[in-house]
Amino acid sequence: MKNRSGTYSFRVEVPESVMGRRTLRQFKTTEEAESYAAVLLRQRMNNGLAAFDLDDTQRNHARKAFDLLAIKNCRAEDLETAVRFYLSHHRPEGGDVTVDQLMNDYLIGKRNGSTTKSQKPLRERSVADVEHRLGVFAKTFGSHLVKNVTKADVREWLDDPTHTAQTRRNYHTVVNGLFRYAICQKFAAINPLAEIPKPGVDYREPGILTVEQAARLLNAALEHPELELGWFITLKLFCGIRTLETQRLIMDNILLPEGFVNVKTAVTKVSHIRNVEFVVNTFEQLTFLAKDGTSRTERHATQLDPVTAWLSRLPAPASSGLEPKGYNKRFAKLRKYAGIDPWPQNAIRHSYASYLYELTGDATLVCARLGQKSDKTLFKHYRALVRRGDGLKFFKLAPPASATNVIPMTAADPKTNALIASA
Repeated sequence: MKNRSGTYSFRVEVPESVMGRRTLRQFKTTEEAESYAAVLLRQRMNNGLAAFDLDDTQRNHARKAFDLLAIKNCRAEDLETAVRFYLSHHRPEGGDVTVDQLMNDYLIGKRNGSTTKSQKPLRERSVADVEHRLGVFAKTFGSHLVKNVTKADVREWLDDPTHTAQTRRNYHTVVNGLFRYAICQKFAAINPLAEIPKPGVDYREPGILTVEQAARLLNAALEHPELELGWFITLKLFCGIRTLETQRLIMDNILLPEGFVNVKTAVTKVSHIRNVEFVVNTFEQLTFLAKDGTSRTERHATQLDPVTAWLSRLPAPASSGLEPKGYNKRFAKLRKYAGIDPWPQNAIRHSYASYLYELTGDATLVCARLGQKSDKTLFKHYRALVRRGDGLKFFKLAPPASATNVIPMTAADPKTNALIASA
């Protein structure tokens, strides 16, 4: 093409079918025009129309990205995968939030039920426990963006040697729930605890009270009414009610004329609702003298009701609830008066389950009274081996005929754990 100045220029016309739009470019030499046309043709063949939407800066960055992938022996098509990974981890769809912000939303959901499995609000005691454990976690990670908390960070935090294995396990459970919520809300792409196994906890043999220790505990409660623990201990010992359940019981739940405790939804989980009867049905071998003068032994059905026997002698709680204020200090005094040291782990509920199973041999009955779904839990955690006949002795425990017959519980021999009666 001849210019006005008399020189010639060379025009490259690119049709719409090549670049997606009609384009004209002029060059001073044929070499430049042909080179440009060749480049366009190659780009069209290799990348289609999309190649012409990139400017030079974008193409340079794309080239660097391909070079980085090549270093790791990745394919060109892996670039899209890498970009998507980056976006999901570093530009989460839900936006950027700190651990503190996430924790506040999570706890609100625990209180209104939106973040619980049952979609029902947690009891305030349970919320307080979750809030406490997350608060400890937030002391380290509160200002961190949720997306930036890594598995290595959490593992190092969990491996605190000052915490017991059970404590670390509890922290794992609570923090894991927090990050599962973060993923649901699209604040993070992965859960840093997903590949961190729960800390193991050494199995501890279930501890129970001997029949004599149980008697001393009950007598101590009878002898020291100022502790206000008589009803609390009796219902735990002879009904197997959990500590938290007993703490929530009120007098209206104890139906003395009907002979059972109503453990309902205000007291326990839905799956643990039950009526626990006072009476235990069993059989006894009774020996009697026959008319012909011979001694005979027969098996007779027997109903044992230690609950009514003890509650009728113990002063009722001063308030509507069973657990008095300052329970821990009061219970420590009661143990001292009873001379039981050390105290077996979860001893009262374990004792009830163990003695009831020995007496009846009925795992279904024991599980129903404990509020357990299956006998797997019974045999793993709550049943301890007891001597034959001790179940009958346990449920036959009864208060003395009068207060003057109460065994003094002022001291115990630390070596034999036997009582030393005062003069």
